[in-house]
Amino acid sequence: MNENCLGRIRSSYSKFSEKEKKVADYILSNPEVIVHRTINDVADDLGLADATVFRFSKRIGYKGFQAMKIALASEYTTPAAPDDEDEIKESSLSVTDEYFQVQTKILQSMKRDMNLETISQAVDLVRFAENVVIFAGSKWTAIANEASQRFTLAGIKAHAVTNPLLQPISASLMNQKEAAIVLTDAFNDEETSALLNSIKKTGAKAIIMTLKPITNVSLSEQIILYTGIEETDPLLKDLGIRLSFTCYTDILCLKVQEQMKQVNQQ
Repeated sequence: MNENCLGRIRSSYSKFSEKEKKVADYILSNPEVIVHRTINDVADDLGLADATVFRFSKRIGYKGFQAMKIALASEYTTPAAPDDEDEIKESSLSVTDEYFQVQTKILQSMKRDMNLETISQAVDLVRFAENVVIFAGSKWTAIANEASQRFTLAGIKAHAVTNPLLQPISASLMNQKEAAIVLTDAFNDEETSALLNSIKKTGAKAIIMTLKPITNVSLSEQIILYTGIEETDPLLKDLGIRLSFTCYTDILCLKVQEQMKQVNQQ
Protein backbone atom coordinates (compact mmCIF):
# COMPACT_ATOMS: atom_id res chain seq x y z
CA MET A 1 0.00 0.00 0.00
CA ASN A 2 1.28 3.44 -0.96
CA GLU A 3 -1.53 5.45 0.61
CA ASN A 4 -1.32 7.34 3.86
CA CYS A 5 -3.25 6.02 6.86
CA LEU A 6 -6.56 7.76 6.12
CA GLY A 7 -6.29 6.77 2.47
CA ARG A 8 -5.84 3.12 3.44
CA ILE A 9 -8.92 3.24 5.65
CA ARG A 10 -11.10 4.90 2.99
CA SER A 11 -10.02 2.57 0.18
CA SER A 12 -10.61 -0.58 2.29
CA TYR A 13 -13.77 0.58 4.11
CA SER A 14 -16.26 -1.52 2.16
CA LYS A 15 -14.34 -4.71 3.05
CA PHE A 16 -14.33 -4.12 6.83
CA SER A 17 -16.44 -6.07 9.32
CA GLU A 18 -18.98 -4.15 11.41
CA LYS A 19 -16.54 -3.84 14.31
CA GLU A 20 -13.78 -2.71 11.99
CA LYS A 21 -16.09 -0.07 10.51
CA LYS A 22 -16.70 1.27 14.03
CA VAL A 23 -12.95 1.74 14.45
CA ALA A 24 -12.65 3.21 10.94
CA ASP A 25 -15.47 5.72 11.53
CA TYR A 26 -13.90 6.75 14.83
CA ILE A 27 -10.51 7.41 13.21
CA LEU A 28 -11.94 9.16 10.14
CA SER A 29 -14.00 11.44 12.39
CA ASN A 30 -11.23 12.18 14.91
CA PRO A 31 -7.83 11.70 13.19
CA GLU A 32 -6.14 14.53 15.05
CA VAL A 33 -7.42 13.20 18.40
CA ILE A 34 -6.34 9.58 17.90
CA VAL A 35 -2.64 10.47 18.10
CA HIS A 36 -3.14 11.45 21.75
CA ARG A 37 -5.16 8.36 22.73
CA THR A 38 -4.02 4.95 23.91
CA ILE A 39 -5.35 1.71 22.50
CA ASN A 40 -7.30 1.24 25.77
CA ASP A 41 -8.88 4.70 25.37
CA VAL A 42 -10.06 3.96 21.84
CA ALA A 43 -11.35 0.51 22.77
CA ASP A 44 -13.26 1.92 25.76
CA ASP A 45 -14.78 4.71 23.66
CA LEU A 46 -16.07 2.18 21.15
CA GLY A 47 -17.05 -0.56 23.58
CA LEU A 48 -14.66 -2.97 21.88
CA ALA A 49 -11.79 -5.16 23.03
CA ASP A 50 -8.22 -3.85 22.79
CA ALA A 51 -7.47 -6.80 20.52
CA THR A 52 -10.08 -5.60 18.00
CA VAL A 53 -8.41 -2.20 17.70
CA PHE A 54 -5.01 -3.87 17.42
CA ARG A 55 -6.24 -6.22 14.66
CA PHE A 56 -7.68 -3.24 12.80
CA SER A 57 -4.23 -1.61 12.79
CA LYS A 58 -2.79 -4.81 11.33
CA ARG A 59 -5.66 -5.05 8.84
CA ILE A 60 -4.69 -1.77 7.17
CA GLY A 61 -1.01 -2.65 6.97
CA TYR A 62 0.63 -1.53 10.22
CA LYS A 63 2.53 -3.59 12.77
CA GLY A 64 0.25 -2.39 15.53
CA PHE A 65 -1.71 0.49 17.03
CA GLN A 66 1.40 2.52 17.86
CA ALA A 67 2.67 2.30 14.27
CA MET A 68 -0.72 3.46 13.02
CA LYS A 69 -0.65 6.41 15.44
CA ILE A 70 2.79 7.43 14.18
CA ALA A 71 1.48 7.39 10.61
CA LEU A 72 -1.51 9.52 11.61
CA ALA A 73 0.70 11.92 13.54
CA SER A 74 2.82 12.50 10.44
CA GLU A 75 -0.35 13.52 8.58
CA TYR A 76 -1.48 15.87 11.32
CA THR A 77 1.77 17.47 12.45
CA THR A 78 1.01 21.03 13.46
CA PRO A 79 3.06 23.40 11.29
CA ALA A 80 5.25 26.02 12.89
CA ALA A 81 3.47 29.27 13.70
CA PRO A 82 3.88 31.75 10.86
CA ASP A 83 5.90 34.90 11.44
CA ASP A 84 4.44 38.35 10.83
CA GLU A 85 5.57 38.41 7.20
CA ASP A 86 3.85 35.08 6.51
CA GLU A 87 0.65 36.33 8.14
CA ILE A 88 0.69 39.45 5.96
CA LYS A 89 1.16 37.32 2.84
CA GLU A 90 -1.63 34.98 3.91
CA SER A 91 -4.05 37.81 4.62
CA SER A 92 -3.37 39.35 1.23
CA LEU A 93 -4.30 36.20 -0.69
CA SER A 94 -6.98 36.88 -3.26
CA VAL A 95 -9.95 34.63 -3.95
CA THR A 96 -8.12 33.49 -7.08
CA ASP A 97 -5.01 32.55 -5.09
CA GLU A 98 -7.10 30.62 -2.57
CA TYR A 99 -8.93 28.82 -5.39
CA PHE A 100 -5.68 27.60 -6.94
CA GLN A 101 -4.25 26.64 -3.54
CA VAL A 102 -7.28 24.48 -2.78
CA GLN A 103 -7.24 22.85 -6.23
CA THR A 104 -3.50 22.12 -6.00
CA LYS A 105 -3.89 20.65 -2.52
CA ILE A 106 -6.71 18.36 -3.68
CA LEU A 107 -4.79 17.13 -6.73
CA GLN A 108 -1.72 16.38 -4.62
CA SER A 109 -3.84 14.56 -2.03
CA MET A 110 -5.60 12.49 -4.71
CA LYS A 111 -2.30 11.49 -6.31
CA ARG A 112 -0.89 10.49 -2.92
CA ASP A 113 -3.92 8.47 -1.80
CA MET A 114 -5.01 6.95 -5.11
CA ASN A 115 -5.30 3.16 -5.04
CA LEU A 116 -4.00 2.00 -8.42
CA GLU A 117 -5.46 -1.48 -8.01
CA THR A 118 -8.93 -0.01 -7.48
CA ILE A 119 -8.48 2.26 -10.51
CA SER A 120 -7.49 -0.77 -12.59
CA GLN A 121 -10.63 -2.63 -11.49
CA ALA A 122 -12.77 0.37 -12.41
CA VAL A 123 -11.16 0.63 -15.85
CA ASP A 124 -11.80 -3.07 -16.56
CA LEU A 125 -15.42 -2.75 -15.45
CA VAL A 126 -16.06 0.22 -17.76
CA ARG A 127 -14.14 -1.20 -20.69
CA PHE A 128 -15.90 -4.56 -20.79
CA ALA A 129 -19.41 -3.34 -19.92
CA GLU A 130 -22.04 -3.46 -22.65
CA ASN A 131 -23.34 -0.15 -21.38
CA VAL A 132 -22.30 2.39 -18.73
CA VAL A 133 -24.95 4.36 -16.86
CA ILE A 134 -23.72 7.41 -14.96
CA PHE A 135 -25.90 8.57 -12.05
CA ALA A 136 -25.36 12.01 -10.51
CA GLY A 137 -27.20 14.62 -8.49
CA SER A 138 -28.01 18.06 -9.90
CA LYS A 139 -24.72 19.60 -8.75
CA TRP A 140 -22.71 17.05 -10.73
CA THR A 141 -24.84 16.98 -13.91
CA ALA A 142 -22.18 18.62 -16.09
CA ILE A 143 -19.53 16.13 -14.98
CA ALA A 144 -21.84 13.15 -15.65
CA ASN A 145 -22.79 14.41 -19.11
CA GLU A 146 -19.19 15.13 -20.06
CA ALA A 147 -18.06 11.71 -18.85
CA SER A 148 -20.75 9.96 -20.90
CA GLN A 149 -19.64 11.87 -24.01
CA ARG A 150 -16.00 10.99 -23.46
CA PHE A 151 -16.80 7.30 -22.91
CA THR A 152 -18.83 7.31 -26.12
CA LEU A 153 -15.91 8.86 -28.04
CA ALA A 154 -13.69 6.12 -26.60
CA GLY A 155 -16.01 3.48 -28.06
CA ILE A 156 -17.91 2.72 -24.86
CA LYS A 157 -21.70 2.92 -24.94
CA ALA A 158 -22.67 5.28 -22.09
CA HIS A 159 -25.30 7.75 -20.99
CA ALA A 160 -25.95 9.94 -17.94
CA VAL A 161 -29.09 9.91 -15.78
CA THR A 162 -29.31 13.05 -13.63
CA ASN A 163 -33.07 13.42 -13.18
CA PRO A 164 -33.83 12.18 -9.62
CA LEU A 165 -37.25 10.92 -10.72
CA LEU A 166 -35.75 8.77 -13.48
CA GLN A 167 -32.77 7.42 -11.56
CA PRO A 168 -34.61 4.69 -9.58
CA ILE A 169 -36.31 3.49 -12.78
CA SER A 170 -33.08 3.45 -14.78
CA ALA A 171 -31.28 1.62 -11.96
CA SER A 172 -33.97 -1.08 -11.77
CA LEU A 173 -33.72 -1.70 -15.55
CA MET A 174 -29.98 -2.43 -15.55
CA ASN A 175 -28.54 -5.94 -16.00
CA GLN A 176 -25.39 -7.81 -15.01
CA LYS A 177 -23.62 -6.94 -18.28
CA GLU A 178 -23.86 -3.23 -17.53
CA ALA A 179 -21.86 -0.96 -15.22
CA ALA A 180 -22.99 2.01 -13.17
CA ILE A 181 -20.98 5.03 -12.10
CA VAL A 182 -22.51 6.88 -9.14
CA LEU A 183 -21.31 10.38 -8.24
CA THR A 184 -22.41 11.27 -4.71
CA ASP A 185 -21.27 13.42 -1.81
CA ALA A 186 -23.07 10.87 0.43
CA PHE A 187 -24.88 13.55 2.41
CA ASN A 188 -28.29 12.09 1.43
CA ASP A 189 -27.71 8.52 2.56
CA GLU A 190 -31.27 7.29 2.03
CA GLU A 191 -31.54 8.19 -1.65
CA THR A 192 -28.01 7.05 -2.45
CA SER A 193 -28.46 3.77 -0.58
CA ALA A 194 -31.78 3.09 -2.31
CA LEU A 195 -30.19 3.72 -5.70
CA LEU A 196 -27.23 1.44 -4.97
CA ASN A 197 -29.49 -1.31 -3.65
CA SER A 198 -31.57 -1.14 -6.84
CA ILE A 199 -28.43 -1.44 -8.97
CA LYS A 200 -27.17 -4.36 -6.90
CA LYS A 201 -30.44 -6.30 -7.29
CA THR A 202 -30.04 -6.26 -11.08
CA GLY A 203 -26.61 -7.89 -10.88
CA ALA A 204 -24.87 -4.82 -12.31
CA LYS A 205 -21.62 -3.62 -10.73
CA ALA A 206 -21.10 -0.04 -9.62
CA ILE A 207 -18.19 2.38 -9.37
CA ILE A 208 -19.00 4.79 -6.55
CA MET A 209 -17.23 8.15 -6.41
CA THR A 210 -18.00 9.53 -2.98
CA LEU A 211 -16.88 11.97 -0.32
CA LYS A 212 -17.35 9.60 2.61
CA PRO A 213 -18.44 6.02 3.36
CA ILE A 214 -22.07 5.07 2.73
CA THR A 215 -23.29 2.89 5.58
CA ASN A 216 -26.81 1.79 4.62
CA VAL A 217 -25.90 -0.61 1.82
CA SER A 218 -23.49 -3.52 1.34
CA LEU A 219 -20.65 -2.32 -0.86
CA SER A 220 -18.54 -5.49 -0.75
CA GLU A 221 -18.84 -6.12 -4.50
CA GLN A 222 -18.65 -2.49 -5.60
CA ILE A 223 -15.65 -0.31 -6.48
CA ILE A 224 -15.20 2.74 -4.25
CA LEU A 225 -13.22 5.84 -5.23
CA TYR A 226 -13.05 8.32 -2.34
CA THR A 227 -12.51 12.03 -2.92
CA GLY A 228 -10.90 12.66 0.49
CA ILE A 229 -12.01 16.32 0.61
CA GLU A 230 -11.31 17.96 3.98
CA GLU A 231 -12.39 21.56 3.30
CA THR A 232 -14.97 22.98 5.73
CA ASP A 233 -16.07 25.97 3.66
CA PRO A 234 -19.15 24.80 1.67
CA LEU A 235 -18.10 26.56 -1.53
CA LEU A 236 -14.53 25.26 -1.43
CA LYS A 237 -15.79 21.78 -0.55
CA ASP A 238 -18.09 21.74 -3.60
CA LEU A 239 -15.23 22.95 -5.80
CA GLY A 240 -13.03 20.19 -4.41
CA ILE A 241 -15.61 17.45 -4.92
CA ARG A 242 -16.23 18.62 -8.48
CA LEU A 243 -12.49 18.52 -9.22
CA SER A 244 -12.16 15.03 -7.70
CA PHE A 245 -15.09 13.65 -9.70
CA THR A 246 -13.69 15.21 -12.88
CA CYS A 247 -10.24 13.74 -12.21
CA TYR A 248 -11.58 10.24 -11.62
CA THR A 249 -13.79 10.27 -14.72
CA ASP A 250 -10.93 11.71 -16.80
CA ILE A 251 -8.55 9.01 -15.58
CA LEU A 252 -11.06 6.27 -16.40
CA CYS A 253 -11.68 7.71 -19.86
CA LEU A 254 -7.97 8.13 -20.63
CA LYS A 255 -7.08 4.62 -19.45
CA VAL A 256 -9.95 3.05 -21.38
CA GLN A 257 -8.88 4.95 -24.51
CA GLU A 258 -5.28 3.85 -23.97
CA GLN A 259 -6.22 0.18 -23.64
CA MET A 260 -8.60 0.29 -26.61
CA LYS A 261 -5.83 1.87 -28.72
CA GLN A 262 -3.37 -0.87 -27.71
CA VAL A 263 -5.88 -3.56 -28.65
CA ASN A 264 -6.54 -1.97 -32.04
CA GLN A 265 -2.82 -1.79 -32.79
CA GLN A 266 -2.30 -5.51 -32.16
